[in-house]
Amino acid sequence: ELAVASLKPESHPSELGAALRELGSILLTGGKLDEALSFLERSLDLAAGGGDRAGLGASANLLGLARLALGDGEGATESFAESASANALTLRPEGHAMAKANLALAYEATGRLDRARLSAQQALSVDAAPSMVTQQAQAILERLGPDYDLHVVLDDEPAAGWGGILRDEIGHWARLDHPRRRELAISWITGQTSRPETAVERLEALFNAMLELSPESFDLIASALVEAALSLDEKASAAFYASSSRAAAYFHVPQMTRIEAALALMTERRPTS
Repeated sequence: ELAVASLKPESHPSELGAALRELGSILLTGGKLDEALSFLERSLDLAAGGGDRAGLGASANLLGLARLALGDGEGATESFAESASANALTLRPEGHAMAKANLALAYEATGRLDRARLSAQQALSVDAAPSMVTQQAQAILERLGPDYDLHVVLDDEPAAGWGGILRDEIGHWARLDHPRRRELAISWITGQTSRPETAVERLEALFNAMLELSPESFDLIASALVEAALSLDEKASAAFYASSSRAAAYFHVPQMTRIEAALALMTERRPTS
């Protein structure tokens, strides 16, 4: 409290933001939720205004916990999503995993169970996830079951929001072992080809997400898709290839060529009737 009173936002915004965050955390731990909320909101604003991404991620995570404890599941979801974004996986993997596990809790609290499963599994696939985060994510999956359908999540989201969902999930796929990645690719193709009215748009969003990955991760996902398509019946494989060709055509030539080359094995090895 003395630090908060002594520091001025004009001269020491980062220090004041950190002090507000610490005070909010203490109040949150002590069960003084409304007071904690006020300090954490101020901390978040200072971090956002000063471009402090690490501070923003930490404040947003604590704010989400306060909102969740107060029964504001929607507000908590928003805060945890902001924390996961601010805690970039490549820079702060521990914070990212924590935010994802807490986001799973918020989704569970608001009844969005497929999204809860998605976030919990993403948290578990981060190698640097602290043990408490891993335990929390595992407990959520024990309650809800491990299976999910990514397309059910997309069904509940406007097409404009598919990119963010797929970006996170495709990164999760790349961190898994090959058999599990192949299982998810099979699930993707099965769900995508059973929705012909949006099949091409879903693949366009998927390819966009894949193109943002490293070359190594891109190849891992493409290989899983090829193997998955080959393992399905001729009708599903042909439908996937046809929609892939149409979706690839939406990209500039270098990207289109890269996508087509990555999936070319499917045309060479696809069973013929």
